[in-house]
Amino acid sequence: MKYNQYIKICVAMLSLLSIGGCGPGDKDKKGRVALKEIPMEYGCAGLTHNEKYLICGTKYGTIVSIDPYTGKASKIYDVDRELGALAYMGNGRYLFERYEYNNYGYPYTFDIHKDLKNTLTRQMGSYSRGGLVYDQTSKLMYGTNGGTISVSSLNGNFSNEGYSSLNGDNAMAQTDKYIYVVTDYEQTIVQFSKDEIIKSDNRVHSMHSKEIPYKNEGYFDMTFGISGMTIFRGDLFVYYRDGMIHKLDVNLLDYDDSANVKMRT
Repeated sequence: MKYNQYIKICVAMLSLLSIGGCGPGDKDKKGRVALKEIPMEYGCAGLTHNEKYLICGTKYGTIVSIDPYTGKASKIYDVDRELGALAYMGNGRYLFERYEYNNYGYPYTFDIHKDLKNTLTRQMGSYSRGGLVYDQTSKLMYGTNGGTISVSSLNGNFSNEGYSSLNGDNAMAQTDKYIYVVTDYEQTIVQFSKDEIIKSDNRVHSMHSKEIPYKNEGYFDMTFGISGMTIFRGDLFVYYRDGMIHKLDVNLLDYDDSANVKMRT
């Protein structure tokens, strides 16, 4: 079979299949993931990435690595606690939110290279049920908290809140400039400036924001909802409670975003 014929067949198959493609290196010329959907039998209560693989945290604390080019998943750790959000901190270290009472929880850190008892550390503050991201450059943690977006350092030296009138459980993702939040009871993705969150005057004025429409939205149903979100190689991924990780048809460059996600989750 000629090479050009093989490529044509591969493209045709990708238009019909949700996963699998024509080999393990299924990506475009920019290295972005070509797969549109990845079945996830474990379920994801939190979704992030470690710059190489998508990382799913299940509701009961199993941490799963997913090759975004093949869909192959494998368990890499277990925190053995109810998990509601997950963020990558670099060098095998993670931050997760544990729900403890009345939909409130606390952020903890752990290191997959060490025994859990030697690395599980509770961080400052409590958060309402929602998303969590960690910016490795600024060393700041962002989360949702009672209708606001909170930002803080893990050592407690800095904290602030930006009023945003969020509704529903709020999965989060980030680039170097922006925070992306699922709001309006999981029907809308909204962009907020990190700089504005940091400088916000604490709930006095609502922050500027942009809604991010996505062409896949007609497929989704409020019966399920988004419980995890991350940005990998410039593409926006969500875990939807239909049991699939979906790559949304969104170009962040259309929303004044550099789409720079290196060292960010």
